[in-house]
Amino acid sequence: MARSAAASYAKDNLRVNVIAPSIMDTNMSQKILSSEAAVELSKSMHPISKIGDTSDIIPVVKWLLSDDSKWITGQTIHVDGGFSTVKPR
Repeated sequence: MARSAAASYAKDNLRVNVIAPSIMDTNMSQKILSSEAAVELSKSMHPISKIGDTSDIIPVVKWLLSDDSKWITGQTIHVDGGFSTVKPR
């Protein structure tokens, strides 16, 4: 969807990008992370063994909104502790 929208709107100098987080410590994940065992299991599934929080996403959002990313469009940026790309040893 991001690539399609980016292709459609690039001529108007509009950039479309996606941030794809893994599980985050937010209200939306309270049921999933409702016990210490669930938290530890979720952590163990990530190469960087932690649960994400908003402080992990905010720098990416700021960068995408800044001129430093003015030539970036149609991208999916995974902020997921390596979950989507790093295979555990």
